[in-house]
Amino acid sequence: MFLTAPVFGLAQTETKPPAPKPEIQQPKSAIEPPPIQPATPAVSSDGVNRTDLEKQSIALDKRLIAMEKRLLEREADTITWWLTLNLIIMAAITIAVMIYFSPTVKQIREDRTQIKEDRAQIKEDRAQASISAKNAQAASFFAQGNAKVEQGDWDGAIADYTEAIRLKPDYANAYYNRGLAKTKKGDWDAAIADYDQAIRLKPDYAEAYDNRGVAKDEKQDLDGAMADYDQAIRLMPDDANANYNRGLAKTKKDDWDAAIADYDQAIRLRPDFAEAYTNRGLAKTKKGDLDAAIADYDQAIRLKPDDAGIYNNRGNAKAEKDDWDAAIADYDQALRLKPDDAGIYYNRGNSKYAKDDRDAALADWQEALSRAVAQNLPDALIANIKQKIDMLSDDA
Repeated sequence: MFLTAPVFGLAQTETKPPAPKPEIQQPKSAIEPPPIQPATPAVSSDGVNRTDLEKQSIALDKRLIAMEKRLLEREADTITWWLTLNLIIMAAITIAVMIYFSPTVKQIREDRTQIKEDRAQIKEDRAQASISAKNAQAASFFAQGNAKVEQGDWDGAIADYTEAIRLKPDYANAYYNRGLAKTKKGDWDAAIADYDQAIRLKPDYAEAYDNRGVAKDEKQDLDGAMADYDQAIRLMPDDANANYNRGLAKTKKDDWDAAIADYDQAIRLRPDFAEAYTNRGLAKTKKGDLDAAIADYDQAIRLKPDDAGIYNNRGNAKAEKDDWDAAIADYDQALRLKPDDAGIYYNRGNSKYAKDDRDAALADWQEALSRAVAQNLPDALIANIKQKIDMLSDDA
């Protein structure tokens, strides 16, 4: 934009008085003229010398003309300065616009923008590379932990899972597996804490709810366990384990019918689920439905013929039916599979005592007592076995 020069007022030109015309002198004879006397200044009637006034007026006119000339020169200089400034500014603007929109400068700007983007990308790539490297290390420790779980090295597995979590704090599976290893060690509170964290990181982690339920079940928090099993089933309705585990919790609460319903569902989802048949048989035994219980134990034995506990349970059901010989046969098979089980000796002794085979019953009870003490089994069981032995001694 042009700058506007200041406007100055125009000087008014004074009218100069006309110069006096010279007198025409007439030639005279060569006679020596008399000396010229200075003219006497004319004096006005008011006593003012007119010649002096005219001189002053002329001097004043000259000063005014000089001042006007100086003002005009200053005005010209000012206008020239403003015009020059405007030209400079316009030139600068023109040059700036030309530079801004010139292909070279545009390319420079684009290059600078690209450099900034490239730097940001490099920074992001480095961060991702660092994360990827840590994730790879975490995965390696996770795999080592899994291998140690397979070997039953719970402490080693826990150490590896802990290292994986250090490298990748949001590693939900590492928390879950570490919780599993702690469950295997019987460290229920620590296991629950890991399952809690796994669920916080992955709210739909059905397996974590299921295993947390198992830990709570072991702590006798049956209501808390069932709440976790319920959530696991909501998230994973086709999971046989969650239904089975909830059945176990209901069995512990003596809710036989509800437990049987959960075992039924587990078996529908997994027809070869031997443990579900076994525990459904136990619930039916508790309800007094002994034939149905024995049928479940039969199926469980077909699926898992080397499980001493199933033979022991079927022997108990047969003993409830006073089928002592069949019961003893099952206890015999159970002891062949698990010869150091104090409870099976105790149960077989009971059946032999019921058959009035007291010597054989005493031998089984004494064997049961010896193994129970050696294995540091519950005091209540040891006291019960001693009571049986004392009873026979008193009868003798």
